[in-house]
Amino acid sequence: MTRTGDGVDEASLHETILSQTDQEACIPVLLLTDALLEPEEHPATVLRHLVGLDPAPEPEGPVFGAELYALQSLLGTAVLEGTLAPPPGGVLALNFHHIAERSRPVVRDQLARAATLAPSLVAEGATDGLRVLVAFYDGFRDTALFGAEECDRLGLRAVFFPIFASGDPERAQLSDADLAELADRHELGVHTSSHRTAPAVTEELVEQEVVAPVRRVGAAAGRTPRLAAWCGGSRYDAALPGNRALRELGVQQLVSNWSVERIS
Repeated sequence: MTRTGDGVDEASLHETILSQTDQEACIPVLLLTDALLEPEEHPATVLRHLVGLDPAPEPEGPVFGAELYALQSLLGTAVLEGTLAPPPGGVLALNFHHIAERSRPVVRDQLARAATLAPSLVAEGATDGLRVLVAFYDGFRDTALFGAEECDRLGLRAVFFPIFASGDPERAQLSDADLAELADRHELGVHTSSHRTAPAVTEELVEQEVVAPVRRVGAAAGRTPRLAAWCGGSRYDAALPGNRALRELGVQQLVSNWSVERIS
């Protein structure tokens, strides 16, 4: 069974995720972990078993694609809303990008619900049960500072995945000083320098897009970042130079649209 995500319907997946991002809050996603991904089982089968649902026909198309992501979004929403019992072993991800002022009440509610369910993925002493990953992507300063304040109030340890060449010059980005301050209470991850996908990072771009941000985030945090995520949310593929560089630099885990997987 192919596990790399080859053949993913990129357009369909991109459209789904963009429609979620446009809501300026988040769609929770129930992510799989290495411990749950058995090679002989389809991830959809694992998920349904994990949450106590009856088996169903395996989705057609690529294993890690838009259809599986849609299932994980439905399950994540049900867990957050309390209509599905928190499953052991999974990760409930709340992924945020830009949060508009008008959306903040909804986000506060989402974070408050998440805080009652499980410890943060990056919290010390996290258990083998459900864990919560609150992630803020792309380094938007207003969103990050709002999110950090709310997570502090709720006792959540969030992960911030900044980029350093903003695609939106009108919106302020986190500074190195901001990152250092956030690192006192939260986790800093790597998301490339200019928001690149894993296949777009060639050998010529590795220094700029992977090595430089790993070092910059590491300088702010005082240690090598433990988590990374690619634009587009792809899983680990050792054939790609950017992924190999992450592993060689000591990054431990990769967060994708479907999973949190250990890479070193």
